[in-house]
Amino acid sequence: MSKFLNFFSKIEVSPISVIFIILTLITNSYKLFFIYFLITFIHELGHVIVALFLKLKINKIKLLAIGFNAEIDNLDYTSSIKELLVTIAGPLTYFITLPFLKYLYQISFISYNAYLQSLLINKYILIFNLLPIVPLDGGRILKIILDSFFTKKRAMIICSFLSNIFIILLIYKTLITPQWLMYVFLILNNIIYLLSISKKWKLFLINRLITQNKQKEKIHNHCDLYRNRYNYLIMNKKIFNEETAIREILANNVANATKNKLNR
Repeated sequence: MSKFLNFFSKIEVSPISVIFIILTLITNSYKLFFIYFLITFIHELGHVIVALFLKLKINKIKLLAIGFNAEIDNLDYTSSIKELLVTIAGPLTYFITLPFLKYLYQISFISYNAYLQSLLINKYILIFNLLPIVPLDGGRILKIILDSFFTKKRAMIICSFLSNIFIILLIYKTLITPQWLMYVFLILNNIIYLLSISKKWKLFLINRLITQNKQKEKIHNHCDLYRNRYNYLIMNKKIFNEETAIREILANNVANATKNKLNR
């Protein structure tokens, strides 16, 4: 019982979502919106269940105007396999939601037309979340793929660039039925992601410094790390192991930041 209460204590409701819910009640469209939020909740629950199975910590589950969003601690810094398993668990709930929606129709909670609309909503959420755009599941999968070919910081920059390309394509393809709330959400999130790349990269380095890395070795001369390798860096004609290299990279960043401040 305590675990059950602890799980629901992590749910955080944003003020905008409260206004959104009130508007749905006023417009008498609460059943469809209830189903929409229920589908997104089951979607996030898929992420949460797999994350807990892999012994990852759940920070909170936010109720936003666009649905639920789970924050999983250190998901960006865990292994790519674990991140991929947690990520794909959300879209896979599509197949769990289908019989559940049918059950709601069978008990007459929703009409046949509402049932058909619910199936479309379920499909829309699946396709939308698989788009290769940050912070959607597809964007996270894109980042995992890029991590396999590029160093961490470069992968993040390329991911941000490709996300913006796909946002432009999405807006172009859906201008006939514009979804302004969705556009604003995706654009703002990508701006935030782009501005936070440097901070996220440093956090990644610090996390690698304090965690044991037993992955396959890779020697290179990039001033960065490959996420899925144990890195040996060639710096100043010397080879440094991953721990020493991280300290050198962070020290150089601090020195460069101090130098830039003095030059202003």
